Amino acid sequence: MVRAAQEQHESRAREGRSSAWTEPDAPGLGSAQQSITLVYALIGAAWIALSDGFLALFDLDAEWLTHAQTMKGWLFIAATTALLFLLVRRTTRSIERSHAAILEKHRALSTLLSNVPGLVYRCKNDERWTMEFLSDGCEAVTGYPPSALLGDAGLSFADLTHPDDRARVRDEVVRAIAEDRSFSVIYRIRDASGRERWVTEQGTPVRNGGEVFLEGCVYDVTDVKRMEERLSRVERMERLGDMAGSIAHDFNNYLTVIRAYASLLKKSKVADVTMHEQIGHVLSASDRAGRLVEQLLVFARQRPQNPVSLDVAEALEGMKPLLARLSGHEVKLVVEVEPELPLVRVDPVQLEQVLMNLVANARDAMPKGGTVTIRASRAAVPREWADEVALPRGENLCLTVSDTGTGIADDVLGRIFEPYFSTKGEQGTGLGLSTVYGIVRQAGGGVRVQSREGEGTTFEIYLPAANARRARPDHAKIA
Repeated sequence: MVRAAQEQHESRAREGRSSAWTEPDAPGLGSAQQSITLVYALIGAAWIALSDGFLALFDLDAEWLTHAQTMKGWLFIAATTALLFLLVRRTTRSIERSHAAILEKHRALSTLLSNVPGLVYRCKNDERWTMEFLSDGCEAVTGYPPSALLGDAGLSFADLTHPDDRARVRDEVVRAIAEDRSFSVIYRIRDASGRERWVTEQGTPVRNGGEVFLEGCVYDVTDVKRMEERLSRVERMERLGDMAGSIAHDFNNYLTVIRAYASLLKKSKVADVTMHEQIGHVLSASDRAGRLVEQLLVFARQRPQNPVSLDVAEALEGMKPLLARLSGHEVKLVVEVEPELPLVRVDPVQLEQVLMNLVANARDAMPKGGTVTIRASRAAVPREWADEVALPRGENLCLTVSDTGTGIADDVLGRIFEPYFSTKGEQGTGLGLSTVYGIVRQAGGGVRVQSREGEGTTFEIYLPAANARRARPDHAKIA
């Protein structure tokens, strides 16, 4: 037994996979037990060889010889019992020490596994990835308790893996087994609530006889992936802003030349009535192009602003008639304002443009009518979003524009702020939401959108509070 344990330890050391745990002593025979056994064998042999010869020296009759043989047997049994008692006691104590060490390491391993921020597993390398072991972190990652996925419980980890990623994950595992190496793969799963989560798995193939098992960890990286996607969108918007600003400036220079020559032609004596009318069309077209240039400059945050310390509640009261007309008769407009809102530094005209664009989009998303709710409140910027938009984590004013419309598809949601991206066909310029984005960012704020198809859309605009603050007496609700 000792030799087998040593050979196993040496084999793992040669493979470079020796355990980080200190291994308990093997519960086999130690040197003391071996010595006792050797002494016992020598005494037994000597006793058998010498006792009969010793008794032969005495001329004993049959009765006394029988008594002597019986006494000799009892002495041998006593000596044997004493030696076996010592041997068993030492072996039992060794087993108890090994068992106590194993229990302590089992407790330590359980504690470590319970603190791992993910699930630790061991599974068969079959079609269903049948789980043989799952740590308690399973529920935090998948939403299911370990018992729901262990063995043939009816639900396997393969069932949770996103269908579009399942083949890719299996191919990576197959390659790792063929190359006898560890693997690492990022993929999606569906948790118990049906929500899509991103996970990263790190595992190692383990061979046991003719079977292959997989052992490893699975971590939830959904928040990391979403942050990467948001940062990627921000970087893309920054690059688009730089490009849009450069194009807008160059285009504006060309428009200036066109307007100048068109104005000169209109004032010249050679221009007749027909030419005057055609030149007027040129000037009108250049004015419309100029307004598009201004929107591009707003998106690129290169248009001058005239910010003032603004009471958003008063501004909303003043804008309500305009926004009500813009929303139309079939759409109900609700404006809610919390008391004691902080003042914000923003251009009032541009803030009005932001709300008009959002209300117009909400109206178009509700062709059969619905409700648009504008709410102004104090709010802290969500922690996972604050660093992305560089907003203070303290007090901010949040303007929320929500509708009960058709919502926005997931594949469109990430592009809605890009200039010239529109889902309205020829009816949309693709600059409405990009203008909103530019105005809010130029005011030092941030804007984000939450939407699901068929469940409406909510735009959240966060603006940093100004130093001055004006208190409002009561909560106001304007229906």
